[in-house]
Amino acid sequence: MKHHFFLIVFILLFVLSSAQSPYKLRYSTEVPVLSIGAGSALTGFILERKRAPLTMDQIVNLDRMTIGSFDRSATYNWNTTAAHWSDALMYMGMASPMLFLAGERSRKDFGMVAAISAEVFLLNTGITYLTKELAQRKRPYLYNPNAPMDKKLEKGATQSFFSGHTSTMASASFSFAMMHTHYYPNSKMKPLVWFAATVLPMATAILRVRAGKHFWTDVLVGYGVGASIGLAVPLMHKIEFQRFK
Repeated sequence: MKHHFFLIVFILLFVLSSAQSPYKLRYSTEVPVLSIGAGSALTGFILERKRAPLTMDQIVNLDRMTIGSFDRSATYNWNTTAAHWSDALMYMGMASPMLFLAGERSRKDFGMVAAISAEVFLLNTGITYLTKELAQRKRPYLYNPNAPMDKKLEKGATQSFFSGHTSTMASASFSFAMMHTHYYPNSKMKPLVWFAATVLPMATAILRVRAGKHFWTDVLVGYGVGASIGLAVPLMHKIEFQRFK
C-alpha cells in the first residue's frame, strides 16, 4: 500500500513538472527523505502524547543559575510582541515557494517546486519535533517570574531545543535561494536572494530569544539544521548532481 501511495504521488508530480526542469524525482531519494521526515514526526508526536507537563512545584524550584552563562540572559526575557513577529516571519518563509509562480520557468515547473518544498518542510519538521521530545529542554521563560503560569504548565514548555521557528525559516529561505539559483542561474537578483536567505532566519532567531522562547544555543542549532536541510534537499534532486553521483 505504501508503494502504491508513493507511485501515485510521483505520477502526479511528473505530470505537473516541466520537461525543462533542473530537478528529477527518484525513488532512491524520495523514499528515504519522506520516510525519515514522516517517521521522526510520528515518533515525536507519540513521545509527546505519553509525556506529562511539568508540575507547579517543579517550576517554582527552577533556578536560572543552573543555566550556562552564554544562555542565561534569555531567562530574563518575556516579550509576546517578539513572539508574534517571529510567527509572522516563519509563516512568510513557509509561503515563500509561491513566489516561484512569478517566474515563467519555475511557474511551468511548479509541481516540482512544491514537491521539493514539501520535502524540505516535512524533513525539517520531523527532525525538529523528534529532537525536542528527546531533549525535553526547558524553555527560558520557565525561569522568569513575569511569564504566566498557564504557559509554563503546557507541554510545549519543555520543547526548547532546538528552535523550530528558526529551523523552519532557515530551511525555507535557503531552499528558496538554492532553487532560485538553479532555475535562474544568471539572475541579477541572486545576491539579494541569498542575503535575504541568510538574514531572515537570523532575525527569527533573535526574536525567539527576545520572546523568552529559546536560548541562544537553541536558535544557533536550529539555524544550522534548517539551513543544511534547505540546501541539501534541492541539491539531492538536481539532475547534474545525480549524474555526478
